[in-house]
Amino acid sequence: MLSIIILIVLLSSFILTGWFQNYSRQSNLLDHPNHRSSHSQPTPRAGGVIFVSIFLIGLTISIQQQWIIMPNIVFNRLLIAAILISGIGLLDDYYSIATQWRFLIQCIAVMISISSFSNLPLISIANHLLDLGLFSYLLYSFASLWLINLYNFMDGIDGLAATEAILVSITMAVLFLFKSQIELSLILGLLTASISGFWLWNWSPAKIFMGDIGSGFLGFMFAILILISAINDPIYFYNWLILLSPFIVDSSLTLIQRIFAKEVWYQAHANHSYQIYSRYLMQKYAQSVELNLARSLAHRQVNYLLIIIHLFWLLPLVILLNYYPQLDLILLIIAIIPLIIIDFWIKQIKCVK
Repeated sequence: MLSIIILIVLLSSFILTGWFQNYSRQSNLLDHPNHRSSHSQPTPRAGGVIFVSIFLIGLTISIQQQWIIMPNIVFNRLLIAAILISGIGLLDDYYSIATQWRFLIQCIAVMISISSFSNLPLISIANHLLDLGLFSYLLYSFASLWLINLYNFMDGIDGLAATEAILVSITMAVLFLFKSQIELSLILGLLTASISGFWLWNWSPAKIFMGDIGSGFLGFMFAILILISAINDPIYFYNWLILLSPFIVDSSLTLIQRIFAKEVWYQAHANHSYQIYSRYLMQKYAQSVELNLARSLAHRQVNYLLIIIHLFWLLPLVILLNYYPQLDLILLIIAIIPLIIIDFWIKQIKCVK
């Protein structure tokens, strides 16, 4: 029965995303290219409204049917927070809401969601647990806000944010299944299915973008799922960090570099490593093929690189972590060091503007 529900979610996401991109074109609800854009053709935006809605409906049904057990007060607060994050993202997609108002709504949503937990995860370092007390609320609030925004920062080329979400979600779903955490596995199964239906339209050349509503929601959902799973076992915190490390490293280093360069760090830009590398590849491909095809090939190549990193670098480390949890911090450091090196190498590419 549960597998049928996930299949229905996948097909619904695919069909409704196709309908929404046609509706958006007919209504001229398009993202027009500018000097920061990685696309060259007007493209429907805010496609995330479909997979967000389908996921929340699927989650609500699963809770009502008691396939997922969650206290009503917890679910209601998380649902309100998710709607706030998605709502401000949707408004920003179409009306460009000022940064301070977006951040204010995000803060309110994070406070609502974190207030639903009676306790927060302990910090695990080499099998030693640290209780940060009240400071943990500040730490997890900041981390949640950062994850919401960094996911938005990383949604800049075709397919990348959706590909990362699918890779992370399906890996953690399988891990929770092996750990007999069936409810968490089901939540991630629903999330994977809802995103996958959209991803088929978002793959390069993208026919629709997820927009801030989609990227902000994904960052929020990962933040909440990290908290829920780490409350059960703090080691899950490291599983999530390792899998999300490509996005965390690129966003964090880029932000630090922009701050040191005295740039307006919260303004939109195209200086992330994945954007620089995509432009570099596009220039290479453009020497032998038409420009739009070169752009599409470049976007695909960056996605392929992300998939390779997950399958052949991060996934083995996650497997190793679950056999040797005492190596938690060491394995996280091992995971991110090559990504830092790659980031600095890409940032040295001077020919791409």
